[in-house]
Amino acid sequence: MTGSRKRPRKEWEEEDKKRKVEIDLTLDDSDEAKENEKDKRRRVKAVCCRVGEEGREARRRIEEKQRKEPDLGSAEDANCRQLQLASWRRQHEAVDLQIQSLCREVEHFMSEEEAAWLEAARQECKLTRMNFEAQRLAVEADKRQAREEIERQAREDIAAARLR
Repeated sequence: MTGSRKRPRKEWEEEDKKRKVEIDLTLDDSDEAKENEKDKRRRVKAVCCRVGEEGREARRRIEEKQRKEPDLGSAEDANCRQLQLASWRRQHEAVDLQIQSLCREVEHFMSEEEAAWLEAARQECKLTRMNFEAQRLAVEADKRQAREEIERQAREDIAAARLR
């Protein structure tokens, strides 16, 4: 027997133990990775839910405000409504920015289903932004109409004064 040496049992048992410890550490890492993945998935779902809820809440506030004050005639009322809409829009945009940053954080590890949830939530936000824009345009039209009404009334008053 040339060149081959039999290792003592104690030596290979120690190596075996080290190998098992390395395998166990690898398993722990994969368990930790799985747990991190689950945590990330929970965050994705939370982001999607939050996006949708924020959009629905903002739209609900606008619709509720419309029901309470369906037709405001004066320019002052239109200005008040415009200020309120601007405030809501700023609040919603701030929330939207937070949501977008969270979305960017979780986008790279989402499943197709989660990506679909997120897209639906984004569409909810887009719909809310479109609603804000429609409200802004409505307020502008109300202000223009009120201004035209005031001008018409002033012209009538001037014409009546001239006839006297």
